Amino acid sequence: MLIATNAALVASNSALHASNSALHASNLALRACDPDAGVQTVIPALSRTPSAGIPAPTIFHTGQPRVQVQSSRIRDLNLHLNQNAAVEAWQAGVPRVESPPVSYEPEPIVLHDGRVTYIKTGFLGEGGFGEVLLARAVPNSENQDLSFPTDVAIKRFPKRRLRHVKYTFEAACLEMDLMKQATEKQLRFVVHLLSTFQDEENVYLVMPAYGRDLFHYLRRGERRMPMNEIRLYAAQMILALEEIHSLGVVHRDIKPENVFFDRHGYLVFGDFSIAGYPDGETFEQGKLYDFSGTPCRYAPEQLGPDREVKGYNYKIDIFNVGSMILEMFIGKGDSYFQESKRDEGEKEILNKDIWPDCQIFVENKAARDLITGMLERDPEKRLTIPEIKAHRFFRKM
Repeated sequence: MLIATNAALVASNSALHASNSALHASNLALRACDPDAGVQTVIPALSRTPSAGIPAPTIFHTGQPRVQVQSSRIRDLNLHLNQNAAVEAWQAGVPRVESPPVSYEPEPIVLHDGRVTYIKTGFLGEGGFGEVLLARAVPNSENQDLSFPTDVAIKRFPKRRLRHVKYTFEAACLEMDLMKQATEKQLRFVVHLLSTFQDEENVYLVMPAYGRDLFHYLRRGERRMPMNEIRLYAAQMILALEEIHSLGVVHRDIKPENVFFDRHGYLVFGDFSIAGYPDGETFEQGKLYDFSGTPCRYAPEQLGPDREVKGYNYKIDIFNVGSMILEMFIGKGDSYFQESKRDEGEKEILNKDIWPDCQIFVENKAARDLITGMLERDPEKRLTIPEIKAHRFFRKM
């Protein structure tokens, strides 16, 4: 049963977890947060506010002087108030550094947050909210931090978009907050936040870089996954989903491109840019009503004509994980629900009979039962996380 899966994973890797805990304890421990006082939760290795003997954050650039960080407090943001004022309040809690003068000479991008230098080594991607850089992290000689990874990903949010595009600002705030919580709670299957800082033009979020995502792993074309491998990754997906929902949010964009392998082979879920807090007395009762997600990755209740009235809840994430488990059995790396032209993908989600493909590609009867239960079109009948963890498919773990 998957109820014991988390314990089994930890038990089999106790040395690994002990090491990770020791590495993170000094660098990623959070101070207590006082929401009523409007004080930002601070992670010493995260916001990098300088202390005595530690240089203020700056961007390394020839002839560019260093400047002190402006001390301030981040206030409880009301995202429905004046957007510029909210952006300024949010930025006030992020260490500020000076931008280098504009240069048209080709030179490497080098950033500094006060304790760690980041040297850009690549470009990972770009979306509606910003872009993600690959960088090598070099801690200062006086601040050697053995727990800080060498390879990091830096999400860069242009301030001009934060000031003028509301959803970009909300996405940046939410993603930073969720990764902070994941770091504070030491969640095993969710991306952690390593540092935050800013300059005149951008706000930066630093997180570990991962060598491979599930999308490219499934598309490698070498072979179909063996049953035990699928079972292991499916178990980790369910545990990741449980951790995400423990933060009170619905991910809404679960897909292989947002699932990464860490250096120990564990799956880690990332990209919370369109996550949402459901509105309700409890998380289970809470509803979301806006249309967010990736084409071919919606749950049926997101596509119905009464979505704006009835809404949808956390079970859309369960539907998406069920799709990925089926895709692991098929082994091609493509989204199970396809769109050959406009609206075709939505029609498949609403109408496609998955049973024939389950019979062809999913030889294990328990796995077929699990997948059909997770892909149940009626969210009221769809399996819950406790039911999935107790499912017979995971009894051999």
